[in-house]
Amino acid sequence: MASWIQRLAFFTVNRALMLIGLGLLVLMATYGVFWWPHPIPKGFSWLVELAEWVACLLMSVGYLGVLAVWHRESSSSSQISQKIPLLIVAALSMLACVLPAFHSTDVTGYINRGWQQVAYHTNPYLTVIDDIAGWRQDAMFRNHWITNPAPYGFAFMHVARALMHLVEKAHGNWLMALLAFKLLMLSATWAVAALVAWAGRRWLAWPRQQALGALMLMMANPLVLIQGLANAHNDVLMALPMMAALALLPSARWGWLSAPLASLGGLIKLAAWSILPMILLLQVRFGQWPLLGFGILLSGLLTLTMAMAYMGDGQWQSWPMAKIAQNATVMHNSLPSLLWYPLEALIKACMAILPEHLAGDDALLEGIKRAIKTVFSLAFVASLLAILRHVFRQSGATQTAMARFQFAVVAALWIQGALIAVFSAKFYPWYCNMFWPLALWLAPGSRLRRMTLALTVGQVFAITALGQAHVLNVLLMWVLPLALAWRLDAFLKMDSERLL
Repeated sequence: MASWIQRLAFFTVNRALMLIGLGLLVLMATYGVFWWPHPIPKGFSWLVELAEWVACLLMSVGYLGVLAVWHRESSSSSQISQKIPLLIVAALSMLACVLPAFHSTDVTGYINRGWQQVAYHTNPYLTVIDDIAGWRQDAMFRNHWITNPAPYGFAFMHVARALMHLVEKAHGNWLMALLAFKLLMLSATWAVAALVAWAGRRWLAWPRQQALGALMLMMANPLVLIQGLANAHNDVLMALPMMAALALLPSARWGWLSAPLASLGGLIKLAAWSILPMILLLQVRFGQWPLLGFGILLSGLLTLTMAMAYMGDGQWQSWPMAKIAQNATVMHNSLPSLLWYPLEALIKACMAILPEHLAGDDALLEGIKRAIKTVFSLAFVASLLAILRHVFRQSGATQTAMARFQFAVVAALWIQGALIAVFSAKFYPWYCNMFWPLALWLAPGSRLRRMTLALTVGQVFAITALGQAHVLNVLLMWVLPLALAWRLDAFLKMDSERLL
């Protein structure tokens, strides 16, 4: 009897994409008509939860169908129509933009930070929303992180200010501001997809069909559609300059842009800076010394220019570094939290049965939590050093541009994946959009590629109640998809004729 994964053999690309679209329509009917912008009526939460599960299942199976077609086209001489799938994925991405931000309100924080700069001329790192007099009467503000300084990089704060400036000039409202950020994330998604296809053809000698398949896998990914477009998270925006840095690294003419582009990604979200040492080390090993010096200089100037608006004129002396660091290291739904949550429950249970003078206080819990964070941080540093050591020792053998590009992509994916998905104290499903597109450049049979794509499918279910089930969500949204990825070996070896 054929396994469940083999049943995907009967998918065509259009049918698979239609399943993804059907999942989006379920979410549209649930949140766009039934709920938004009002709270869920009492007694109907079960219906919303059911709709979320149905949508996740439809989109996940549909995406696996797209994956099946991609593997068929990369391993056979059969051809598929290119025009219709491209139109469908474009329509899917635009449909996702129409969905309200139903799972996360981070985009309202983007609007808040941009609007306070344009309308109130305040520094979002120094002035929190709650300190602005009369902010509740301003229709452009929402109650999101009103007591926290901006958690994003200088470049993104410039982007937020520029978008809100355009909204102000157009005499727009809050919905126009929301649309502006969604269109920005849509543009970034399309740009990343185009970059994946371009670099694949330029450095990996992909045929046209393989480039089309990678483009579809990027634009039709449910995690991108739900978290990157519907909820308008800025992770794909960070991935764009980071991936451009890798795409230009093998180029003798444009390689000098790699370090500045990686720095630009870090100025959107700090995680992109983790690959900068690897890029600089590769340029040393590739003998690109002039590019190295110029790239470092340009990176420094870019960072300094971006920072001046928020740290110049002595503003840096008032920076609330403790609050900014606290946000970056809060423990949430990560592998460190998988260790912390049961330990916290055990300690609290022990304290409850001890006499009051022996039970201690929260200082013990905070001390243990800090220790766990420290151990995982040191583990990442050790992993980064190990990867850099491997890069230094092995990269000398990569003489061709193809080999250099492949080597850089694998190293970057290991670094980003280790930082974001393994060692970081805080994890949200949309964080995967910062690094998973790198896997599209790997060979179809790559185990790292399969497991990365499986992780994105698992994280789609974060919009259901499973996303808030501590420990259980790690087992079902992490461990289970990664285990199922091993089953794809049989799927990759299927007769290509059965995939027609």
